[in-house]
Order: sequence, then C-alpha cells, then structure tokens
Amino acid sequence: MAEEETYIDDTSGHGIEEPENNSLIEKISALKKDLAQCRKEKEEYLSGWQRCQADSINFRQEEERKRKDYIQFATQEIIQKLIPVLDAFEHAFSGKDKSDPYIRGFGHIYAQLRTILEEYGLELIEATGKPFDASCHEALENIPVENKNDDGIVIEEVEKGYILHGKVIKPSKVKVGEYKTTNNE
Repeated sequence: MAEEETYIDDTSGHGIEEPENNSLIEKISALKKDLAQCRKEKEEYLSGWQRCQADSINFRQEEERKRKDYIQFATQEIIQKLIPVLDAFEHAFSGKDKSDPYIRGFGHIYAQLRTILEEYGLELIEATGKPFDASCHEALENIPVENKNDDGIVIEEVEKGYILHGKVIKPSKVKVGEYKTTNNE
C-alpha cells in the first residue's frame, strides 16, 4: 500500500509536507554537524599551517644567526692571528726616527693593516690615563705615584689591547699607578 502524502495548506505559510519536515530537519542537523566538523578540520589545518610557517621562519632565523656566528668566529680567528703582526709593527717603530723613509713606508703598511682590521670590527682599547679595568687591562706592574688622583690609573701602556665585536680578545698590558700614604700625612 502506498503511503499517502498529506499536504499542509499553502495559506498556512508552511508549504512543506509533514513527513518531509522531519527528514529536512534531520538533513539540516546532519549538514550542521558536517559544517561544524569542516570548521574544526579547517581550524586544525590552519593551526598546523601557521605552526609550520612559524617553524620555517624560526629555522631561517636560526640558520642566519648560525651563519653570522660562523663568519664572526672565522673573522675573529684570523684577526687574532694578525694581532702579533700589529704588535711587531709597534715594537719596530719604538725608538726609531720617524723621518726615515723606510719607517714611513712601514708606517703606511701598518696604517693600512689597522684600517682593514678596524673595518672588520677590531677596536683599540684606550688605556693610558684611564682607570684600571681588569676586564680589559692586564697589570704588569704597580708604579708608585705622588698624586692620590693617580691611584688605580693606568700610567703606561706596555702593549696595546684589542676588542672585537664588543669582546676583549687581547687585554692591554699596562703599568698602574699606586698611591701610598706616608706616615707624615
């Protein structure tokens, strides 16, 4: 026996068969569940994609930092090997006649070498007349001074010190003033 369909009067505003009304509600409910599931999956995929993007950016930044560190380390190693050459020039110039053409020629070579090293971040540590700082000065000797203001001040720089990229790679070798009070004071 065929099931009879009953219609609701269109004038009532429904216009839908009663038996189909329940199936439509079930279909809408199922579609809403599917939509919710799709939204959930979309959020999971979006979240996963965003994490991958962040991981990729972090990886690139870490690799760039490692590359810069490697270059800086390699530069530091080369510069540290050239510092004795700078010291040799300094010792060669001490006590020599600055007007001698050979000394002037070597002076130009020395200046070029220092300029190149400074371009790569090498800085000279200022020592003479500055307060002694154990982090960048190496005290070779204490020299008695008569002025109390010279106590703890670098009186003489024996060998220059250098900083590379904010790090002391060779401390200045210095003589430091030491004020001693006498019994008369």
